[in-house]
Amino acid sequence: CYYPRYALAYDALGRPDSARVWYERYAAALEPGNAINDVFDLAHAYLRLGELAEDRKATSAAVNWYEQFVALWATSDSPALQGKVRDVRARIDRLRRLTG
Repeated sequence: CYYPRYALAYDALGRPDSARVWYERYAAALEPGNAINDVFDLAHAYLRLGELAEDRKATSAAVNWYEQFVALWATSDSPALQGKVRDVRARIDRLRRLTG
C-alpha cells in the first residue's frame, strides 16, 4: 500500500494536512484484525494521526488515534515498544485531564 509512503512524504515536506489525509486513508483501508504485515506502518500512522490531531487542538480525535496506537502495541513484549506505549498513555491521560 502506498498510502503511508505518501503520508510520510507530505510530512517530510511540512504539509501536515496532506499527510493527515493519507494517514487516514491508510487507516481506513485496512481490515480490522488483518494488520499483521502493516503493524509498523499502522502504529506509526495511528501515532502520527494522534499528534496531528493534538496539534489542531482536536482533543477527542487525538485521544481516539492514540488509543488505537495503544491497543495495537499494548501486548508487545519489547521494552522499547512498551516505553512508547507508556508515553502515549501519558498523553491520553493529559488530554483527558485538559478536557475533563
